[in-house]
Amino acid sequence: MFRKKKSQVNPYIETHQNKMNDDKIYDDYIEFCKKNGELPMEKIGFRELRMREEELKRKINESMR
Repeated sequence: MFRKKKSQVNPYIETHQNKMNDDKIYDDYIEFCKKNGELPMEKIGFRELRMREEELKRKINESMR
């Protein structure tokens, strides 16, 4: 009868946190490749999100000129 409400996760925060985690994992991978003299693979996680993020940054920079 008296159930606790499940705390809702903000989907924007969750997506951004996942992207940040992916960035950290890839940075660790880059360091691994440097130590082992290997060429890293292209980063594939969150590609579409990064492209939109770069577009937004570009628009913001242009509007501040």
